[in-house]
Amino acid sequence: MERREFIRRSMLTVVGAGVAASTLADGAAASTQSHCLWGAGVQPRGGESHETAIKRLENMVDRKLKILRCYEDWEDMAPTNYVRWAAHHGRIPYVQWHGRHAGGGYVSWGAIASGAFDDHIRAKADAIRRFDHRLFFGFHHEPERDPQSGSPAQFRAAWQRVRHIFDQVGTRNVTWVCALEASTLRGSKSSSRKRKPKSTAKFAASAKRRCRRRKSAASTNES
Repeated sequence: MERREFIRRSMLTVVGAGVAASTLADGAAASTQSHCLWGAGVQPRGGESHETAIKRLENMVDRKLKILRCYEDWEDMAPTNYVRWAAHHGRIPYVQWHGRHAGGGYVSWGAIASGAFDDHIRAKADAIRRFDHRLFFGFHHEPERDPQSGSPAQFRAAWQRVRHIFDQVGTRNVTWVCALEASTLRGSKSSSRKRKPKSTAKFAASAKRRCRRRKSAASTNES
């Protein structure tokens, strides 16, 4: 589906992007006096753990990340060990809960919107409510990639259903984020699957250059 059409039908882009931008800016102002909070999601290499992978990236970019991107499948109820580790070590978990089964296959957005999984969603909301840490939270990131889950309108209805149940349960320790593909936000017809991502080494080198430029600018302003 053409990306502009997805935005038009789902009508979540402005809400999701606005929440993400304002929340990150507000959080940064309160805790780091900066314009944003740095974060990443890292794919472990070989037999390393997520924790080791994060530390490896942090060593490469020479800074501790403020936010860690964490993905959870439909069956993941209580926060995963990775989410708990992130929170307990001074990082804010950014959890994206997928309508996807760990063993393969997807949960229908239409079924979620109809209320067929309300008890399951309520149990998830309660587990997060009892998790004594704040986190960013979203349902089914980059839905454009999963047309088998339903239509844009069904995605919107499912997203709203999940949000409504969390509110009913009283899950107040989450900041909601709607994550669409970068190509959708740009209004591009091309899919992100066609773009070759930067290697970790290139990403780290680029991040270090940006850090040095900011430090240099800060030193100049102070003098």
